[in-house]
Amino acid sequence: MQDKKYHKGHVKSDAINIAFEIVGHEGGAKLTMRHLADIIGISHTALYRHYKNKDAVLVKVAAKGFKQVMLQMAEGLKQHELSASKQLSEAAIAYIIFGLKHRQIYQLMYGKFGVKDIFANELGDLSQKMNEILKLIIQKGQAEGDFKPNDVDFLALSLWSFMHGFIELQQNAKKTYARDDIEKMVCLILSGFR
Repeated sequence: MQDKKYHKGHVKSDAINIAFEIVGHEGGAKLTMRHLADIIGISHTALYRHYKNKDAVLVKVAAKGFKQVMLQMAEGLKQHELSASKQLSEAAIAYIIFGLKHRQIYQLMYGKFGVKDIFANELGDLSQKMNEILKLIIQKGQAEGDFKPNDVDFLALSLWSFMHGFIELQQNAKKTYARDDIEKMVCLILSGFR
């Protein structure tokens, strides 16, 4: 991270981008408003004009994480020639790889905040949008006859539970899995959708 000069129009975005790097490397506990302001090149009181407190910054960092993983999950949707099964597999693998690669950010995305009910509000909405990507692909697969005509919500929750659970189990595991191994596990889970 390099020192930045103060530019009023960029403070909010600079703060989130730099905080994303800090949290990604060191975790949310290492982030302080004073350190963040120092890196941006402003006084910490100036930073408080943009963000009420550290929790407000962390919520925006978590939101950035959700947006990044959603973009990665949606990549397969752009490839119309892929079957819904392959698109769903690619979305699940993208989610898992993001969670394993960005462990600190992932933990923050599903962590506790000092602000009451913050997950149920801003982050909960983003989490729901991410779930909509899974449901959209499942609906496409059902329309194509690739997946059983089961409840879409149930299928999406089943897959998401596997993805989230796998990442959680891997947070402190000594063994790491290659993409091929993750792909095999996802295929095994998706075989239950057919």
